[in-house]
Amino acid sequence: MRKPIHPGEVLREEFLIPLDMEQTALAKDLGVDFKTINRLVNEQSKLSPSMAIRLAKFFDTTPEFWLNIQRAIDLYDAQSKVDTKSSARSLQHERRKHMRVKVIADSTYRGSRITTLECIYPRFIHSQVLTHRVFSRNSSSSRAIPIRRLLETGPVAPSLWGSAKHGMQAGNELTGLALVGVKMTWYAGWYFAKLQAYLFHLLGLHKQAANRVLEPYTTVRVLITSTDFQSFLDLRLHEDAQPEIQELAWHIKNELGKSRPKVLKEGEWHLPYAKDFGVNSNTLKISAARCARVSYQSHDGTRTDPMKDIALADVLIRSKHWSPFEHQAQACQTSHSSGNLRGPWIQYRQMKGLLLCSNA
Repeated sequence: MRKPIHPGEVLREEFLIPLDMEQTALAKDLGVDFKTINRLVNEQSKLSPSMAIRLAKFFDTTPEFWLNIQRAIDLYDAQSKVDTKSSARSLQHERRKHMRVKVIADSTYRGSRITTLECIYPRFIHSQVLTHRVFSRNSSSSRAIPIRRLLETGPVAPSLWGSAKHGMQAGNELTGLALVGVKMTWYAGWYFAKLQAYLFHLLGLHKQAANRVLEPYTTVRVLITSTDFQSFLDLRLHEDAQPEIQELAWHIKNELGKSRPKVLKEGEWHLPYAKDFGVNSNTLKISAARCARVSYQSHDGTRTDPMKDIALADVLIRSKHWSPFEHQAQACQTSHSSGNLRGPWIQYRQMKGLLLCSNA
């Protein structure tokens, strides 16, 4: 929508210039000071009803003529504000969809805290998260997600379209046609990748290969358990960190700050996704299986069945797929470290089926 003409422009172009009339003379004839007329003519102020009446009498028009011009400007400005807020909310919604952190389990014992987080973030920063070896993690694989579901997702884009410069940090954000150009090119890549994936699907290619072309534009869901998030925060909250992983670090810091860990006793368990079950070997399997799925929803959105969870855990054990068994931990004062956990915790993976503390 094109911005309507300002009443000051109408006054200047349609009355003062054709009549060869100075602003000072008009101000004197209307009985107002020069500054009032000058600001109106230079489109720096709104037209008031009283000014509309004065102009109508002097130029033999009607007050409605002038007020309708101002009303069109007011309506345009109001619509622009609504559109801007709507766009901002839409952008915030997209950012929330592409970057989320949720505390799944949070426990503390003898001053040591262990937390399990479910994180969603752009897949293009996943390799940076993987460098933190104090994290036990499981992540969703694009080859496990139906291609039609991936095709329905919106594209993930950089938080900052920074200008090219020497080194790892981008410069100031691009502006003008350059910014428009890179955004158009990025989103064109997404739609071309969707077309590729869809054609692969039609031709019968399995999703483990077909889905790969979509990865730069999609998110990844990752389950992270750790007793030490501080080193990650120290590194990734630094001003030199990539904006997207810096944003992830802020989300993690905020969620850790809001969560209140459950105080455990000797022998009690930190159990992601299985806190509603009594502790036994099957409970541990249920937790591990749900961690392997990176939440206990299937990819069709339905809840998993505990018996199916136990069966999946048995398959994981037989295939020696141990990473989902790293998220469960038992409070044990005789332990100082276990796997990549630090403090008085025994990681379930390290137990090899044995419950080490007496009152478990």
